[in-house]
Amino acid sequence: MKCQKVRKKSSAFVDGELSEKKKVEITHHLETCPSCGEEVKVLSSLSVLLMEEKESIKASPYFWNKLEQRIIHAETNKNAFDALLEWLNRTLIPASATAVVVIGLFIGICLGGIIYTRIAQILNPDSSSLVQQEMNQSLHLSTLNDFPQESIGEIYIGLLAENNLPK
Repeated sequence: MKCQKVRKKSSAFVDGELSEKKKVEITHHLETCPSCGEEVKVLSSLSVLLMEEKESIKASPYFWNKLEQRIIHAETNKNAFDALLEWLNRTLIPASATAVVVIGLFIGICLGGIIYTRIAQILNPDSSSLVQQEMNQSLHLSTLNDFPQESIGEIYIGLLAENNLPK
């Protein structure tokens, strides 16, 4: 085993976290490499010192209460953010997607009608009234003729006339 691998695993070796096979490999390397052996000795003595001092270190009486409050506060903030993301996923995203589809369909239908009329007029200028009649029938605009003068249907027909669209 090379020194670089031994140094990466030296802390786990000192803590006893390695498999038997790895322990044997590192032990064999430490017998032949004084540099790595010294590093493992230093880590081992440091580990022993920390274990001895662990018993003498006492936390403040309010430490656990403060820690618990911080955890609860972090969970509360996390839950509010999660709730916002869930609301966005459940309502705003589907509503936006639906609006985009509806607007796209509307624009597509309008552009399709305009393009169809223009192409038909270019191909056969004499049949433009026939094209307009066909458009009226396909869009069922003749059903709007029965509405009174200031109704939505009449306003719609007026808008079509202003934009030179087929009625």
